[in-house]
Amino acid sequence: MFVNVVCATRLQSRSTGANLPSIIIQRPNMQNCYYPLPAKPRLPVPADDAAVSVTAPAKRLDASRASSDEMRRPFMQLAAVSGAAGSAYVELGRTRVVCAVYGPRNDTRARREFSKDGQLVCDVKFAPFADAVTRRERGQDADELELSTIVEQALAPAVMLHKLPKCVVSIFVTVLEDDGGVLAAAINCASLALADAAVEMYDVVTAASAGIVNSTVVLDPSREEEQKGDGKLALAYMPSMGR
Repeated sequence: MFVNVVCATRLQSRSTGANLPSIIIQRPNMQNCYYPLPAKPRLPVPADDAAVSVTAPAKRLDASRASSDEMRRPFMQLAAVSGAAGSAYVELGRTRVVCAVYGPRNDTRARREFSKDGQLVCDVKFAPFADAVTRRERGQDADELELSTIVEQALAPAVMLHKLPKCVVSIFVTVLEDDGGVLAAAINCASLALADAAVEMYDVVTAASAGIVNSTVVLDPSREEEQKGDGKLALAYMPSMGR
């Protein structure tokens, strides 16, 4: 962009009294003032065999799926548990999860922290036949406690808890079969159960999982891919709110 600089008549300086030229910067003429910049040379991309690929086709450990971005066919059903305020059943391939929601009801729990808003309480439990892991008959194991906390944290921002003062909404998730993606299935199932219970929500929470297997990102990994892979993650998202 070119700028026209015009030297005007001399102006008396206030500080020194010297005669200095006055500089006037005029509005530039934007027509035909494009000056092309030299193109930067592209640096060669170093070959790295350990780099993670998100587009290259890869043979999956799950033989039922051909590509890394192929997800298992989901199945979802509402009102799966009789007697609950709301319930849902979700299948992701051979991963099966059922959820029941009770409430909102008055919070009568002992030693609860005072809050003017409502509270979400989530309990995730694996059925004895869900996997090959030997679990406690009563109470929760460490991984069940961790899943309960994560599901609760994922759903709490979507529920209008300020409209449920001194109330509690109880969410009970039971994993019937674990073939990978349990966290995503539990979040989807619990979100549907809350909607079935007519609990006021900002949005329905959806979730999906991904993992790294043989240096390739795969969507919706199976249990075998989770165990033999290099890492995994689950993402919860509220589509209408964009977060």
